[in-house]
Amino acid sequence: MLLYTYCRFWQYYYGSSHTAIPQSPADFFDYSMANRTYRYFKGEPLYAFGYGLSYTTFDYSEIELSDKIVKTDGSIKVSVKVKNTGKVDGEEVVQLYLRHIDSPVPQPIHSLAGFKRVAIASGKSETVEFELPDSSLRYWDTDAGKYVVPTGRFEVQVGSSSDNIRQKAACVAVK
Repeated sequence: MLLYTYCRFWQYYYGSSHTAIPQSPADFFDYSMANRTYRYFKGEPLYAFGYGLSYTTFDYSEIELSDKIVKTDGSIKVSVKVKNTGKVDGEEVVQLYLRHIDSPVPQPIHSLAGFKRVAIASGKSETVEFELPDSSLRYWDTDAGKYVVPTGRFEVQVGSSSDNIRQKAACVAVK
């Protein structure tokens, strides 16, 4: 599993220049995360976060949430069916991502909330389950100086990498 996102073109980082060297001293003080990690990258990555190769193929289906509401100090279970549709046995790293829909402050495009490696025989299926605690929905509130879990809608995403989301479901966080 690849732990970094590599952009396809340097222009995503440094504008239209063909060099990877910062063009001015001001570039050294740009701490914005825009287009710098899988969480904020809007372009087409060369190798996305979580990218991996396999000798077989997998199909994702039947995403289910144990509850559509995530309560304070509570959790829900997320399950998805993964089928090995290839001709050989293989392993898949199933990845769980979250996306804030109604956040009062700007949030990442999505964030990794969990992953599991599963071995699946050719033609067989496995149901992969994740525990999703309310703490997975939190973000750092700079005004309050602490982590907060905002109320509102979230999208639960499951896939094989950050740019290969195969199943989605919605949930709501309440206090």
